[in-house]
Amino acid sequence: MLTVLMLAVGIIVGMVLLAFLKSRRLILAWKIVLPFTVPSIMAVTSIYLIAVNWTTFVHPPIVDSWNSLQSALINNPADETVILFGIFFGLIGILSYVIRVPFANWQQVKLFGLFEATRLKEEAKDQFQAFRKLEWDRMTAVGAMASELGMRAVQERMNGLELDAESALTTFRESIMSCYDTDQLQTSISSGQTERLRVIQVNLPHLVKEALSMPRVAPVRGNWDSAIAAPVNFGDTSYTVWFHATNYTFTETDAAFVEAMANVLQSNFERALIVEHMEEVGATDKP
Repeated sequence: MLTVLMLAVGIIVGMVLLAFLKSRRLILAWKIVLPFTVPSIMAVTSIYLIAVNWTTFVHPPIVDSWNSLQSALINNPADETVILFGIFFGLIGILSYVIRVPFANWQQVKLFGLFEATRLKEEAKDQFQAFRKLEWDRMTAVGAMASELGMRAVQERMNGLELDAESALTTFRESIMSCYDTDQLQTSISSGQTERLRVIQVNLPHLVKEALSMPRVAPVRGNWDSAIAAPVNFGDTSYTVWFHATNYTFTETDAAFVEAMANVLQSNFERALIVEHMEEVGATDKP
């Protein structure tokens, strides 16, 4: 019994560590692993019961009467484990119910105090509000990038006809990252940038490399994470900007948003380049 519990705890700790390495946030890692804890304990218990009763499986006892059935069940070494696990999970369920009773809203309590439908409704409402806020923030970000504010941000990074691309792309990534409320979405998002010619030499997450190999800007999805990457061209120099999310799935909408922001940034650079060139030759757009 103790061996089973230690093995189950070891597996759960291992999953938490793996999720932590991906998300870099302990609370988020625990939320990712939490749905798998009970199935993990049950799987380990099943393997243990099979191992303990392997002889019984290979050479099953002969049951030809009620007394022989009772004898086979009583002498089975797995019965004690099954009973102990039943008592353990039963006590956990009773304790969970007793703890929640003082905080229950009795107007919402359903049969036997279970209000799962209400909880799911509230979770769906919160998730809907989070995504509605995300859509609004995306529209605001695209509008700001396409405005004179976005144009000025590029001009401030121009030195003659040369652009400080690293600074411009850093601001570009930060403006996109600010749209995602990672706490409300319960996710962790990282981003980066590199010259297109140096992509192969950069140590990047596996999904990011897949996103870079896509012929167009499109999301690449894994089990717990997803990634998107978009090219940004400043004249003859091409850069790649990528985003990697844990516990969040990038969609086509996310990819379209990043691509639109990249296109506006490139347009702002071309406009700023024309303005700088006109100033160098002393030209003016006034009639």
